[in-house]
Amino acid sequence: MTEVDVIFYTVKNSSDKVQALLKTVDTYMLRKEKIVVIVPDEKALAFTQNLLWSLPKESFRPNSTENALIQVSLEGTYSEAKTVFNLSSIPYAPSSFVKKIYELEDISHQDKAALFKKKFQAYQKQGFQLAAGTI
Repeated sequence: MTEVDVIFYTVKNSSDKVQALLKTVDTYMLRKEKIVVIVPDEKALAFTQNLLWSLPKESFRPNSTENALIQVSLEGTYSEAKTVFNLSSIPYAPSSFVKKIYELEDISHQDKAALFKKKFQAYQKQGFQLAAGTI
């Protein structure tokens, strides 16, 4: 079995979510390492790509080409990146390449908290290493 680390950020609002995502992708850009952001649908894909291109206003994060360090992909899409930021509602089923998965523990609503709990349990069942991250 492949060792996979799952890092989760506890967030309580949209601003926290954006901050967690941007902080993480910026870290990988500085390291010149690839990260794939997994989203659930086309609407989230367009929103996330626009967010990465437009914030902060004084810079941008290229993310639309196959060779970009940051890629945004629909769930069910796999890449050879070692790191994934999962924004979908289902646990990410990693390929053999993936070594790290980032997740959001959204505590803004009990339904979202329950969804995260299921994802957390799925990762535990697979024997992944789980740890809290800080924004």
